[in-house]
Amino acid sequence: MGEIFKNWGVSLSCRRPPALDGPLDYALLAAFRNLEFPGAMLGRLELTTFVRQKKPAFLAFSRLLDSTLTRQAPELEGGLRTNFQEHFYRQAKLAVELGAAVAGADFDLEKAAADRDFHRRCGKLLQVLYAPWHDGSLLLSLPLRLPQTGGAKCDFPRIVRALSDWMLPKLGVTLEVHIHELKFDDTLKRVFDAFKYQTTMLRVVYEPELGNSLSGAILGELAENLSPFASSRMVMLSPVHAQSDTLAGQLAGYPRLFTAPTGQHEEEKC
Repeated sequence: MGEIFKNWGVSLSCRRPPALDGPLDYALLAAFRNLEFPGAMLGRLELTTFVRQKKPAFLAFSRLLDSTLTRQAPELEGGLRTNFQEHFYRQAKLAVELGAAVAGADFDLEKAAADRDFHRRCGKLLQVLYAPWHDGSLLLSLPLRLPQTGGAKCDFPRIVRALSDWMLPKLGVTLEVHIHELKFDDTLKRVFDAFKYQTTMLRVVYEPELGNSLSGAILGELAENLSPFASSRMVMLSPVHAQSDTLAGQLAGYPRLFTAPTGQHEEEKC
């Protein structure tokens, strides 16, 4: 199949303790041009040094602030709201200074699409947050999980309208694809097609420590279900891992996944 995706990279958004709390071996990432780090790592000397020396072609931060905070933020008032805005500005500024193209923030997009009052509150907050850090270089991206948890049926056209109604041109969505939970069917194709103009990137999430490996075949199936527009977006591979050696093993196998010869997807585990 040749190159399954034109643009792909590595996301560390799914590190878990104890790996999350330990040091990161940045040498493992030196071979990759496109990288995504958790927003919690912003301000760390080791990360700043690595990024300034490496100068990734594409740099993103998965969540500027913890999701439990950003999901509550639209309903905060007074001093709590002011403190949140100041904290958000600081994180966004750090991301801009490092040359990030995308920064994530989980403002509960599903709730905003279903609850008009929350949508209004969220829109007002986004407009306030938008101006101070937006200079045209950084795109804010809201995560959307595929598939929805608990068998929930999500109204994707309504989510698209919710995004459009905020009328912020540098606002998009990161499709967080839990690839081993997906059903590759016409419904999935319609979802990708619905978000083809709002999709910032795809984050492919999987759990190698539970035995869920990636292969060229499964990534090829994902590519076939994407609309042509979405398939040109950045695809970030994000292994859920608690052990540092798990990440090393996954990174070693990634280049083979994207250079499989025609008709022969790489089936080996990373």
